Amino acid sequence: MRDTWWARLAEGVSTVLDALMPAPCVACGRAGAAFCEACIAAIPPVPPPGCDWCGRSLGTTPACSPPIPRATCDGCVGARPATPKTRSAGAYDGVLRTAIHAFKYRDRPDAARALASLLVAPAREVLRGATGIIVPVALHPARTGERGYDQSALLSRHLADATGWDRANAVARARATPSQIGLGRAARFANVAGAFRALQRLDRQVVILVDDVTTTGATLADAARACRAAGATEVVAVTLAHDLPVGRP
Repeated sequence: MRDTWWARLAEGVSTVLDALMPAPCVACGRAGAAFCEACIAAIPPVPPPGCDWCGRSLGTTPACSPPIPRATCDGCVGARPATPKTRSAGAYDGVLRTAIHAFKYRDRPDAARALASLLVAPAREVLRGATGIIVPVALHPARTGERGYDQSALLSRHLADATGWDRANAVARARATPSQIGLGRAARFANVAGAFRALQRLDRQVVILVDDVTTTGATLADAARACRAAGATEVVAVTLAHDLPVGRP
């Protein structure tokens, strides 16, 4: 689906300004790149072994009892996630947290391309050699208007450019939802229940949802529900970061 003219115009203006006056790195503040190579290299990988469903490090989490035929964290065993495979570039901490916060809340859409590069390896992992259609987990239009851009849409666009996979703005927020910040697991799922609706059919498609941060997976779960209702055969997901302690539900 084509982007709106104003989004493309804003990105074009941003590209010209970046060339004339390079913005400082969103993490360290040094001039020269929106998210510099040194900061990207400083993002620690997720320590193995990882949960087969959510990808978080299992750390020293005790083995589940009774045992199940996959390496799965306590939270996923109890919840049975709506996306059978979700992977993140790292934990929501340190350099990555600083970069994401600036990208979302400090008017730094210019960091989208560099941040999206972090999603390529996780995306290839969840698709396991298949080809999927990239679908951003959309903001509500009111939130997009306040921020000036939809961060997940920007990430998905650059991920599509990097991989050559198709992309579609196939789900939309059917209603505005209060912020998830500060809510517990049950409240997060209740807050976003029914929040998404499909904008097009996704028959026989493998969908890869794209978002910035996942905590309980509530937002991804409702977006996945909308995709399946539109005919998707499988829904997986990638995010820049996961925001839960090691081994915790």
